[in-house]
Amino acid sequence: MKNFQLTLLVLLLGFGSMASLKAQAVRNTAERASDRNQIQRDKQVIARDQAELQQFVEDKQAFTMAISNGNVARAKKAHAQIVASMEREIAQGEAKIRQSRKEVAGSQSELRSSRREVRNTRGTGRPVATVDDRMDKRDDKRDLRDDRRDREEQEVRNARQKAILADLRSVRVNGPGDLPALRAKRQIIDEFETTMRRDMGENVEELREDKGELREDRRETREDRRQR
Repeated sequence: MKNFQLTLLVLLLGFGSMASLKAQAVRNTAERASDRNQIQRDKQVIARDQAELQQFVEDKQAFTMAISNGNVARAKKAHAQIVASMEREIAQGEAKIRQSRKEVAGSQSELRSSRREVRNTRGTGRPVATVDDRMDKRDDKRDLRDDRRDREEQEVRNARQKAILADLRSVRVNGPGDLPALRAKRQIIDEFETTMRRDMGENVEELREDKGELREDRRETREDRRQR
């Protein structure tokens, strides 16, 4: 009877271990798919940002030339185009902030999972698995720290962009007498362009990080297979 109970216990533990490995394999596959999708989105966002930045620079040049020539109609049109570009950029920034908050939540979930894996393998007599899980935990902590930093930077930049937009909107272009006030706003327009360039640079960095994340997830998959 005792032998039967022992055999049953071993079988149950084996089934539990197999189920755990299968669940981990599913998770690894899902994470790699998510990484590849994110990399594709990163590339699309960078291409869009490059096109929008180029248009913003052209509108700014037209704005400067119109003021220099005293062309009120052209200055008014360029002013409206720049305001519209700023509004679009701010809306996109808000969408990125919402996405960043989701990424922070996802990183927190992955870190909790990594901590559970470390607890599960600690003291099991599987030193390789324990070391691998600790490495995964370290990587997840770094990812969470990076995601929080990115979100904070985006929030600060978005707030400054909104302040610049409100300042530029305060100018009304109705006649030649309004051009000096409009000319005085060139500095904040330049600052807004700088924020756009910084945002695009961060998107390029995000692409690099996501490619690194895909490499990490592939490494974790290899480790999980080695532990079977």
